[in-house]
Amino acid sequence: MAATILFIEDNDALREILAAALEQRGYSVVHATSAHEALDVLRASAAFDLLIVDLEIPGREDHALIAENRRHAQGIPKLYISGFPLIDAQERYDFPSEASFLAKPFGVAEFLATVRSLVGAPA
Repeated sequence: MAATILFIEDNDALREILAAALEQRGYSVVHATSAHEALDVLRASAAFDLLIVDLEIPGREDHALIAENRRHAQGIPKLYISGFPLIDAQERYDFPSEASFLAKPFGVAEFLATVRSLVGAPA
């Protein structure tokens, strides 16, 4: 069964390209473009195998989405993405040290390899 991914990214072009790459490889992707939309989805269903979270999405204070997704998505692997380098993102945001991180810009192959390392390849 394919992994189901909640992909939270406000950049339409980036989200569409990366979601299409995931879907072409057999992953099921649910999109959210804001923190409010993502939180509604998380509250309605915890049936996700991975959360991909842009740290700079609109509609939230800096740490609100991370704190909220910890409550509603405990045990679900997370991949945080940001235009900030890792050290700057860690200083700016309180995301878990065990979470995976990619700094933008990154390539599709690197993105897919990171996702595969977190949830495996689709069956």
